[in-house]
Amino acid sequence: MKICHNKVPKTTVILAVALLLIWYIFIPDSTNREKHPGVYNNDITSNLGYPISPHVADIIAESERNHDIFVAKRDACLKDRSLTHANLWTGSPTFWDHFAPTTSCPFALRRLGKVGDGGKWICGLKEIAKKPECVAYSFGVAGETSFEQELLDTTNCTLYAFDPTVPRISLDVSKYPGRVHFYQVGLGTPPYFKPPRSSVSFPVKRLKQFMSELNHDWIDVFKVDVEHAEYEAMDDIIDDFPNGLPFPHVNIEVHLHLVSEISEEVKQFDDLLKWWLRLEKAGLRAYMNEMNYLGGIAKSKVTAVEYAFLNIKPFISGN
Repeated sequence: MKICHNKVPKTTVILAVALLLIWYIFIPDSTNREKHPGVYNNDITSNLGYPISPHVADIIAESERNHDIFVAKRDACLKDRSLTHANLWTGSPTFWDHFAPTTSCPFALRRLGKVGDGGKWICGLKEIAKKPECVAYSFGVAGETSFEQELLDTTNCTLYAFDPTVPRISLDVSKYPGRVHFYQVGLGTPPYFKPPRSSVSFPVKRLKQFMSELNHDWIDVFKVDVEHAEYEAMDDIIDDFPNGLPFPHVNIEVHLHLVSEISEEVKQFDDLLKWWLRLEKAGLRAYMNEMNYLGGIAKSKVTAVEYAFLNIKPFISGN
């Protein structure tokens, strides 16, 4: 069995796969409640506002096993692979293969917004739509708001939109009285964020600051499209909410910086991997991704990818 095209010791691969199969086979579904009691803890429903059935909990537990299998393969591949510019982009696995979705949405999926750049996948929209009130935070709304409009049309959510690059949101707010609030400030490490190769800095705040000022403790729909500020923004969120992230899922557009040196590309991969591992440790699991070809292509390399993450930690820990 080849984990990647680079040579991996057969005994290592066979042993790893055998252990995973033994673990998988000898933990029957009927024991999930004993093996993962927190998965069945419905304390999360106080924030979600809708019940978590045993079927949903089983899907999450199964997805965690599948996630662990992928991580074991990724770790083995990286351990036995010397990263270079050539094999990052033309070898197998390529750059983005290391950051593949590893989990399943336990609810129905729906894509909101237009086809192509601007649309976002949402896990459990039907459940969110049943709530009499819900909260949506959208960071990055310059020009394209088809996602936000369909969200408003489909749910009872109040939308809090943030973007320091435009004076207002391009929506007919009169259609949604009292449900659209716009703030000309971005998400990031205060007080300012300067995008790569830009001469302009923009005012930013941490998510915790926004939630405190707006008197929110939970976000039902969370979108982050902040042109490279996603790295420090998510780092801050993980630091500020050590006991559990305050949202069930998040849409993030991940951007790569333009680099010219081979050593920079390898470092960029290493930095992204460390950041990605922080997201995983915090309980975020990617369940969907889309290459954004309009968002950036440099030298035949995709430099922007849309991800949808599920926050599984509350289901497991009962936080």
